[in-house]
Amino acid sequence: MDYKFSVSKIKLTALESVYTKIIDTTSAVEISYDVITSKVTNPDGQTIDEWKDEENITIGLDFVDNIDNTLIAGGRYDIELMTGESGGGISYTLANCRLINYTIRTLQDQFVSVSATFSKIGPADSSPGGAPAGSIQKVKFGSIYLGDTAYATFSHQGNAITRILPTALGVIFQPTGQTGGGLTTIRVKARVQKTDRLILEQYITNLLSSLATGKETLTVEYGASAYSLTNCIFTNGGMQDINRNYADIDIEFLRSAY
Repeated sequence: MDYKFSVSKIKLTALESVYTKIIDTTSAVEISYDVITSKVTNPDGQTIDEWKDEENITIGLDFVDNIDNTLIAGGRYDIELMTGESGGGISYTLANCRLINYTIRTLQDQFVSVSATFSKIGPADSSPGGAPAGSIQKVKFGSIYLGDTAYATFSHQGNAITRILPTALGVIFQPTGQTGGGLTTIRVKARVQKTDRLILEQYITNLLSSLATGKETLTVEYGASAYSLTNCIFTNGGMQDINRNYADIDIEFLRSAY
């Protein structure tokens, strides 16, 4: 779905720096909303369930301005569509939008005609002032957060014992409930951003060194919700993909399953 309309004013509030911009002359605003879903079908090919996997919102702005180096540098912004002094236009706020394109179309004196495109991070109804609640998952070991965002995956190994009887047709099983034990492996994939690669490498080195401290509680946070796993120990970790000032880190923890 695409929506095109004009507004009186637009206010951009930067979320990663102290910067506010008022755009007084806006010729057009375009908001595009796209949803990606997953479907489950039965053996006859009929859809029996469908859910939303991802929603993509982009905001295009056409306006007259001077060349703004701060805006060109990119970043995240709250976009507030404002009415005029006489009440014309609409009032609406789209929070946590990333500037992904800045194009100068025409130039006259010190003013330029600009097209800027933003990508909305999180759901359409997220609140202004930062990342939408519940949209960023974090993991911490004790009091140490693992990167800027992270998620965990789990695998469980029981302690079952099998005994094959050589003179009979059968096998004796002793499950984990009888033998005790059991091991849970937790793998955390974290992503971190720094200003340059040198600082990024130093952060990862210090992070991995600080995790080898003994047993701690591993806490997974998602907005206001969280769950914890006690008595976890760090076993290994390392830097994976790196792209300029971003890096992915794979970290492994172990804990007793019981």
